Amino acid sequence: MGVDNDDLECHLCRPPLTSIAVPGRRIGNEAARVLDLLMQGESIEPIHRFVEPVRIVRRQSTDTLAVEDDVVATAVRLIHQRAPEGLTVDDIVQELNISRRLIERRFRAKLGSTPLEEIRRVRIERAKQLLAETDLDMAQVAQGAGFSEARRLSIVFKEQTGQSPSQYRRKMHGHSSEE
Repeated sequence: MGVDNDDLECHLCRPPLTSIAVPGRRIGNEAARVLDLLMQGESIEPIHRFVEPVRIVRRQSTDTLAVEDDVVATAVRLIHQRAPEGLTVDDIVQELNISRRLIERRFRAKLGSTPLEEIRRVRIERAKQLLAETDLDMAQVAQGAGFSEARRLSIVFKEQTGQSPSQYRRKMHGHSSEE
């Protein structure tokens, strides 16, 4: 696994390298703020600042699911590939030709969650990426992450992360919630 998510570098590796995406804009804003203070003659105490990574960009280097259940592994791959396109549990059931009850039971046994929870998790990760890396409006973010509407994105996002999509975007772009 790498860091900085340089697409070219990650794809030069075989297999392509999973990487941690960092909030470059936020880091730049913080550096500019400190530089401005220094240029105004203020002294700055050297301190370490923690900047939360944006997300993990999964590529083939970590694209293995260590699950001994082929049905669950296939379902998880489908979810990762198609959740932002509006994939539903019923779609998985149809594609794998398995009952909903059975796929849910096998998911719980192997992963401790349900297919719907995994779909939501993948959609939230996609929404985080769009919020951190684009200036799309909330309706566009919702659509790009597989949610039916911005309101639904907002509800699920807050449930899962404890903050609204707007708060998350401000945080990733280096703005405090008071701005």
